[in-house]
Amino acid sequence: MSEKNICEECGARIRFAEGVHLGGPGQAGRLLCFKCFNEYMSKKMGLDFEHPDFLPVTMEDCEGRSHRFEIRTMLTGEVVTLRALELLENGAVGYESEVLGDPEDDPMELFQRLYERLRRELGRKHLVETDLGTRIGEESVVRARITWDDERDGRVPLLVIDGRAVTWNELGRMLMSYEGWNLRMEIFGRSDERW
Repeated sequence: MSEKNICEECGARIRFAEGVHLGGPGQAGRLLCFKCFNEYMSKKMGLDFEHPDFLPVTMEDCEGRSHRFEIRTMLTGEVVTLRALELLENGAVGYESEVLGDPEDDPMELFQRLYERLRRELGRKHLVETDLGTRIGEESVVRARITWDDERDGRVPLLVIDGRAVTWNELGRMLMSYEGWNLRMEIFGRSDERW
């Protein structure tokens, strides 16, 4: 375990997506786990915020596949973010969802909102497997999370659809079965309820 993966406040090991780097560009800064970061922000904002620790949650999608989510809590100013991440064995993130709340909100109520949102996301399928390969489902709707594609140096996005990575080229091939149709693309924040 290298020192770069250790919280500089409490000494806890920081895994993927569990820490915050305090400091600006070019500054050494400090790496803190979310719990220590939330304590830091709580003091800085003069809030009485107690960091909730949530156990991982396992849920099934509409096809009966299990998905395990780790829950992250982060206090940023006057907003609390509760985020669920499905950390895949290959190090990628599958499904990901979040809700926003007030620091004085009941953490269990925020968790319930997050759980219901995950349930809705897992209850729908956008892509289907056919003899001709992966296709867009009957509703002709695709919801995707835009992520960085290391293989393309970030020049084009990698999309996460139905909890799995889909390249821009793969999506383009799927769209070709709609040649001559129109396309409406809408982009909004990850906590937006329209998702």
